[in-house]
Amino acid sequence: PKYYSDKMVDISSILLKSIYGSIGVCGLGLGLLYTFQEKMLYVPRLPGVPASYWLDPNRYSLGCEIDNVVTSDNIRLQGWMLFPKSLDASTDASSSSFNSSTSSDSSDSPIAKMPFQLSRAEAIGHRRRRPTLLFFQENAGNISYRLPFFKALIEYLNCNIYAISYRGYGLSEGKPSEAGLKRDAAAALRAAIAREDVNEDLLLVYGRSLGGAVAIHLLAEDELAQQKVKGLIIENTFASVEEMASQILPPLGYLIGRGRLFNFLVTNKWKNEDAIAKVTVPTLLLASLEDEMVPFEQMLHLHKAARVATAAGREKRQANALNDSATSASASKTADKPILPFLKFVELPKAHHMDAYDMNPEAYWPEMHTFFSRVLNSRPASQ
Repeated sequence: PKYYSDKMVDISSILLKSIYGSIGVCGLGLGLLYTFQEKMLYVPRLPGVPASYWLDPNRYSLGCEIDNVVTSDNIRLQGWMLFPKSLDASTDASSSSFNSSTSSDSSDSPIAKMPFQLSRAEAIGHRRRRPTLLFFQENAGNISYRLPFFKALIEYLNCNIYAISYRGYGLSEGKPSEAGLKRDAAAALRAAIAREDVNEDLLLVYGRSLGGAVAIHLLAEDELAQQKVKGLIIENTFASVEEMASQILPPLGYLIGRGRLFNFLVTNKWKNEDAIAKVTVPTLLLASLEDEMVPFEQMLHLHKAARVATAAGREKRQANALNDSATSASASKTADKPILPFLKFVELPKAHHMDAYDMNPEAYWPEMHTFFSRVLNSRPASQ
């Protein structure tokens, strides 16, 4: 009958329009992803915030020395060495400190009330006895926005922090990209180790969000990092950009992702799930259950891949230890036992993407202390 025929035509028309609409949305999404992926992934300046807006370490009672870090492709980056203000050195020509002369907070700095200052040699000696965290930041804003978090790390863990502004961020030259940030990480590691006040036997790497991707690839691909870094801390990082694409635009999940046809459109891939399987140093994974930016499942993917690396690393180091004991039995009795690779995955139930240390302090800080203790064979040094 004509009635049913007309109904079939209407249904077919609706289906075709839905298909065409989905194709259009996916096509638009693919076009936007290909064209603007670097602008979405790397946000050196927050919208509405002037490029000249910087927080002052003095406001947080932190000492800061600034390094000029040069990468393998001759890009100049800014590196910050941060520590308690009490471990700042008296001003001399050998150090370049954060310029706070124009800050209204500088007069309130505790250093102004101290009866004395350490000499350069004394300051270096105190800092060398503390662990140093080589920190890689998230994707948005300059490094100074992390100062409240840095202050908490330094106070709770009694450590130093060495952090860089990625290329294109802050006062660093260049334009951010995956290849570029990998070079930045390699340069930051070498700059940190070259400092007099960094003890390479107490060096750990910590990355949050995008910084976790940078940190993972550094430990997976850089031979010096594999030799020098004692432990890796990753917080709320994604498995890969391809896996995250569907989180930005759900229809893209049919086209981009594990084994999908259009993965070639993703030029900044950050395949962290593959890279973390090559990391064989002790690793702590911190995952926020309420993360609004990187879904919790992304950290589960990293955890699964990291377990493979942990097992492989333990087997390799145990085999090396057996070989060493066979060739030098007497020496092995007195030598310190090496830290075998291990993996800890910590769920933070009340935390979001950036506030784990504040929302779950009862879990966050004890886990960090335990990790430091196990990796460094002792509790973090007291101030």
